[in-house]
Amino acid sequence: MTDRQCLFMQAPLDYLVKLRPKEAHRLLERIKLLSADPVPDGKTKKQVRHMKGKRYYARSGRHRIIYTTFGRLSIHLLDIRLRNDNTYTGVDDVDDEIILDDTDDPA
Repeated sequence: MTDRQCLFMQAPLDYLVKLRPKEAHRLLERIKLLSADPVPDGKTKKQVRHMKGKRYYARSGRHRIIYTTFGRLSIHLLDIRLRNDNTYTGVDDVDDEIILDDTDDPA
């Protein structure tokens, strides 16, 4: 199975920078596993049921990685959050539109 391209929103990048190196490394390892197989398994990867669209989360210790998939080629990392009662609140508001910068513009 081939690894998919991981597209990061700004929020997960900002979150990773603030973590201790050991925690950031653990999350990056989980993201690497997600790129190989993002399909929910019902244990550590699940679909978030109360949200519109196909949004998923993966558990990694105290953290939850919220993502969606784009076909078979890429996964889009929407957010990384510390697990608590409000983990999934407001995830519908996260914009999952891919924004291309000027260097990616084909025109």
